[in-house]
Amino acid sequence: MTDPDKAPPDDDPGVAPPDPDAAVPDEGAPDAVAPDELAPDAVAPDELAGVLEAAEATLARKPEIDYLLVADRAEVVNGKLYLMGGSWDRIGPSSFPHRMVLGIAVGVRIPFAHTDDQHTVAIELQHEGTRLVGFEARLTTGRPPGMAGMDMLVPMAFNIPVAIPGVGQMVLRASVDGRAPRRHEIRVTQRQPRPA
Repeated sequence: MTDPDKAPPDDDPGVAPPDPDAAVPDEGAPDAVAPDELAPDAVAPDELAGVLEAAEATLARKPEIDYLLVADRAEVVNGKLYLMGGSWDRIGPSSFPHRMVLGIAVGVRIPFAHTDDQHTVAIELQHEGTRLVGFEARLTTGRPPGMAGMDMLVPMAFNIPVAIPGVGQMVLRASVDGRAPRRHEIRVTQRQPRPA
């Protein structure tokens, strides 16, 4: 008869000795989760990489000239651009030098990351390589409410007296912060008088 209070001998074949090399499970470590078992609002690693790339591309964008137009007159009122006799690329006066007022309309697109910075817009008009007009304007937009993360398109207008010396090609350039300019070409011809 077996005594229940008596421990079995060490050499009892019915009891296996403990294996010192056996791995002990860590009860505190979380179980591995398959990718398809992630929480509904979790972001997969490949999606997160795409989001980071998009954010870096947004931060890398710089202010640029969105459009450049000429007109008989240009004006900005309450953030809107108004043109009179706008968007032409040739002129034919009857005599030279031809004095006129040139309306210049410029749209500056500023990424949100640069809206608190001051920017320099440079305008230059050349006739056959000779500079007729050149000036700079400073621009600071700030960050209006409700514009978080959005670009700002800022219209600007200038009305500049110009004396065109003769026939040829005029080139108008506009740039912001010294980057590559946008250009607009104007062909100058001489209008022949009508026969009597």
